[in-house]
Amino acid sequence: AVVSTQSTGGEITPVSAEQSSTRDNNEAEFGAHNAIDLDVTTLSRTYQALNQWFRLSLGEVQCVANLIVFEHDGSRRRTYNCSSTQCDCEGKYCEKFSLTVSTIGIFPEELTEERT
Repeated sequence: AVVSTQSTGGEITPVSAEQSSTRDNNEAEFGAHNAIDLDVTTLSRTYQALNQWFRLSLGEVQCVANLIVFEHDGSRRRTYNCSSTQCDCEGKYCEKFSLTVSTIGIFPEELTEERT
């Protein structure tokens, strides 16, 4: 699978991924790492249940403009276009999924002044 994030400065490759569960407990076939391996033939899947989540780490603070989820054939499944306050979805299954962009940890000093 391929999940692509883009900032105002270009494409960002996530450094890690994790998810709330893995379908059939099969990490090799459905693990979160498959979502960021740049291979559209692999899958990242959770169990079908309420409150499932998927988390990407970008490695450092980034300004995320959009996030694109691709189908197995390389076509776009969903695109999230993000502002400083929310991300709006276009494409398949938007009613079933949401995206929240946040920072875990401490902001670099050059960003804290802009946000206060």
